[in-house]
Amino acid sequence: MPKLSWILLALMLTFTVIHSTTVEELEQRFTEIKGSYRGGKITLDFTISEGILCDSIVVYRNYNAFEIPVDLYKLPISRYVAYATNTFTDTKLADNIDYYYRAVCYFNGEPWAISKNAQVSVPAKKLDVGELTYKDVHIEIDKLNYQLSLVADKDVVLKKYPLVMGENPFTRKIMRDWVSSPEGIYSVVYILKNATNYKAFDVDYPNAIDRVRYETAKDLELIPQKEVIGGDIQIHGMGINTNWTTGSFALRNSDIDEIIDSYLVRPGTKIIITGYEITPQDISYLDRFWTKAEIKIIQDKLRVKGYDVSSDGVLGPNSRKLLGNFQFKNGLKVTCQLDRKTCQKIGYIPYDVNP
Repeated sequence: MPKLSWILLALMLTFTVIHSTTVEELEQRFTEIKGSYRGGKITLDFTISEGILCDSIVVYRNYNAFEIPVDLYKLPISRYVAYATNTFTDTKLADNIDYYYRAVCYFNGEPWAISKNAQVSVPAKKLDVGELTYKDVHIEIDKLNYQLSLVADKDVVLKKYPLVMGENPFTRKIMRDWVSSPEGIYSVVYILKNATNYKAFDVDYPNAIDRVRYETAKDLELIPQKEVIGGDIQIHGMGINTNWTTGSFALRNSDIDEIIDSYLVRPGTKIIITGYEITPQDISYLDRFWTKAEIKIIQDKLRVKGYDVSSDGVLGPNSRKLLGNFQFKNGLKVTCQLDRKTCQKIGYIPYDVNP
């Protein structure tokens, strides 16, 4: 799978440093980093040696102390950028976890100072079920920030849990590659109280949209013809130290115990997974009912653009494949779905979504 250019730059951090400057010297320039937790946020304060120029600070976050350069594939590291500031506020936090931060000061694209590790603890939070039932709750997985949330109704977050994935957390799964994880809208199929990796929820990957994406990607020669679509995606236990799964999502054993014992997750529970291809902004487009009239409008717009799609108001496999071809030719992610950027490019934005 192709790797994002900024990831490669991050991985090469110490190799692109001015040759005469060592990591130890760069650490000496970063006088202090300290963090504190309050009100659901972690605030980091930076002190950089006088005379050190800085126009941006990249903050890396992990579950354990770590070294620079960072392995953004193997380690469950989130990356944030702060500009022209001596502080950074992290609001994308799981509960009951120690976070470790390191900051890198850049000037004109070159690292000029590197902080040591700063540890901040997020306290435990009780999972308050109250009068809720499994009918009220869905799961949200945020790949960028490495967390799983139990969400009641539409937007009431009950609790957030830290997680890890496979060794390519940046790619949306499209075939059996043993390292990438799905993105999109799924559901729980089975609950396994005795699984290979402690306990698990089976996820319905591949679903119908995944199968269309897979076939479209082969037609467009984006993946090898011999590759199979894969499956066996789960949310399971066995720990969160590194990105170690074959594409599933791993939690701490105590966390999956708590979720199962809450009885809030059942077969059929919705799972919303966002990442680098399907973003939170896309979900309002994907998780809505598209009327036949709306789909006909989309199909008519595609026909005007030269795509031989039936104007029948049904977003079936053939319409989705042609939509994927439209996305490919317009430099968009080939989702075969009516995501935000695709709707913008086609020229149709529903009234009830986040544009």
